[in-house]
Amino acid sequence: MHVVNALESVRLKKEVRDLQERYLRDNLPLFIGQSHAVREVMEFVTAVAKSPDTPVLIEERPDGKELIAAAIHYRSPHFRGRSSA
Repeated sequence: MHVVNALESVRLKKEVRDLQERYLRDNLPLFIGQSHAVREVMEFVTAVAKSPDTPVLIEERPDGKELIAAAIHYRSPHFRGRSSA
């Protein structure tokens, strides 16, 4: 019975991690705006996230660096539901 409980616990933890990852990848961080500049940034984020081994230096205003870095991280194939790489 303990083995069955342990296996179920592992399965549930994996399911929760997968759901968290999917939610974060699809929803965070949130960029609000329809301007050409915002669309360009999001296109850049999407392209860079597909190539996680490519180094990126973000030289934008300090208030946006963290959001852009987080957006790249959350969309990366290596993202596993953690906030640090």
